[in-house]
Amino acid sequence: MTLATTANNSYSGAMITTLSIGKILVVLFVVAIAFFLMRSASKASDKRRSSAAPKGNPRTVELAACPRCGTFLPKGSWCTCDRK
Repeated sequence: MTLATTANNSYSGAMITTLSIGKILVVLFVVAIAFFLMRSASKASDKRRSSAAPKGNPRTVELAACPRCGTFLPKGSWCTCDRK
């Protein structure tokens, strides 16, 4: 892209630096769209993470220590230790 210069060394090409209400509104619109897209992607990601997380392992068993030998067994079961 070539821009012609005038006698006072200012560019007479496209006036990119002039601000107008239309340009400002377009920039605000693009920023707002990007903000809402990021927010909705974040919510979808959080929802996906929370639904994928297990609520509890079905194989989890509460353990209790045997009072005689100290071996941990599932709660409610009897220890078969020989200690007295």
